[in-house]
Amino acid sequence: MLLVGVGVIMPKRSIKLDGKTTSLFLEDTFWRELECRATAEGETWPNYLRQLLEETDSTGNRSASVKEALMASLRDDYDRLCGDPGSQSCWLVEQGEERRREVLGGTAITVGSSRGNSIVLRDPQVAPKHLILTFDGERWWVADLNTVQGTRLNGHPVQVAPVPRRGEISLGSCHIIRV
Repeated sequence: MLLVGVGVIMPKRSIKLDGKTTSLFLEDTFWRELECRATAEGETWPNYLRQLLEETDSTGNRSASVKEALMASLRDDYDRLCGDPGSQSCWLVEQGEERRREVLGGTAITVGSSRGNSIVLRDPQVAPKHLILTFDGERWWVADLNTVQGTRLNGHPVQVAPVPRRGEISLGSCHIIRV
């Protein structure tokens, strides 16, 4: 059976929980992730799902609880891969057609067109020392170093501002995205 929402098809699967048959509606992506994680743990998807629901507050909508638990697991996995934000940070650098990932250590990252920067950009609109990214122990900040060209965060001009995850910093024709 399928539940059809606004352009989304969600397959239904049933499982016995607490002696009662319960139906769950999840998008295919969530079912695939659930099956992948179950296989990695050497479990069947129903057993893995039971364990997952035991670890969450699933008194309400169980489909939503499963999605929240899977998303939390994915975020934890991602954070583990990228490391402690104070010791390493991941940035996607886009410069014309070139895209590269920079994994940098430390709590201060300099960006500009001169070779002494942590991230070097070859763009005539980027100043030799254009901006600095700093980590204060809780979050990343961007600070424009009083450039004529300026710096934008998510399309808005900034002097100093916190950088959210997936925040896009633009300078010249280049973009730096916190991942």
